[in-house]
Amino acid sequence: MRDRISTIILVTLISIVVWLYAEAESRDTVELPAVIRFVSGVSGYHVAVQSDWNSRATVEFQGSRTALLRAREVLDIAREFSPGDAGVPLAEGEQSINLLAVLQADAALREAGVTVLSSRPLTVLATLEELETIELPVVVDLGEVSAAGDVEVLPATVQLTARRSLIQSLGDNAQIRGLLEPIEVPAAAIGSAVTARADLATPHPLRGSGARIEPRSVEVTFVPEAQLTTATINAPVWVRLPPTEVGRWQVNLADTERFVSVTLTGPPAAVERHSPGGGDPIVAMVSVAGDALRAGSGRAPVWLSTRSGAPIGDEIDTEFDATEVSWTATAKPEAVEAAP
Repeated sequence: MRDRISTIILVTLISIVVWLYAEAESRDTVELPAVIRFVSGVSGYHVAVQSDWNSRATVEFQGSRTALLRAREVLDIAREFSPGDAGVPLAEGEQSINLLAVLQADAALREAGVTVLSSRPLTVLATLEELETIELPVVVDLGEVSAAGDVEVLPATVQLTARRSLIQSLGDNAQIRGLLEPIEVPAAAIGSAVTARADLATPHPLRGSGARIEPRSVEVTFVPEAQLTTATINAPVWVRLPPTEVGRWQVNLADTERFVSVTLTGPPAAVERHSPGGGDPIVAMVSVAGDALRAGSGRAPVWLSTRSGAPIGDEIDTEFDATEVSWTATAKPEAVEAAP
């Protein structure tokens, strides 16, 4: 009895295994979506597929359920092909690419064990153009940084790969331009060589065409100069009196001479510090002596100082046209009454 039960169980298990195997290996037909791309550059050709095709196709497969499952996994990733691959022409000009032939030759789908029966669309039109590679010199724009002497660029030339017609449109004096990455040059580095990186830009006529530059960036070595800026400010005129005369006189300036136009040239931080609103703005100074005050009016020479009285740094150059200003003075009433 026990042997009979064991035999029944064994036969049942074998039947289940055979059924599962037969189920897995039974052939079926399904349609699956596929993303198909034709890649430029790999084989030395640029591929431009017709604009009304979105790289999608519906493909009919036949195979076992196991094979169809593997095909689904293959199609989870876009299938990419290049000119010269099986089914893809390797010639310049407008070409008709048979998607069915391309997919039937796809090694990944063949390994999946499926048969490719059809494709919608069946064909697509593409224009193939041979790529050309040339070497071009690199010119780097340092932006707001000024350099003393020559600028060393490594490498001095780079390779540009693009469609032949576009290469020919560049002309004989074509260059690759690089823009220096924004850098802060500390004062201690002025006069010493520094090295920075510059990213390279695709020439304007080739932008959006798939052109490639190798390498994409270069190293730039240069000696930075002090960065200078220029600003013109209106410096207020301050009147300085002898200590014994302070508080005794009312000194007035003509409305047109209350400010002096001053041009400052120097490092940006120093110019900002000595401008109105800065930490120590420049003022125009005039001195009027006691004897001149009693005369009631006159003209006095102008010189520049700072609001704090500290000297203007040597890094700042100043220019101003007003060498003298006119003034008038009247004794304050309390000062007159106090006079002997």
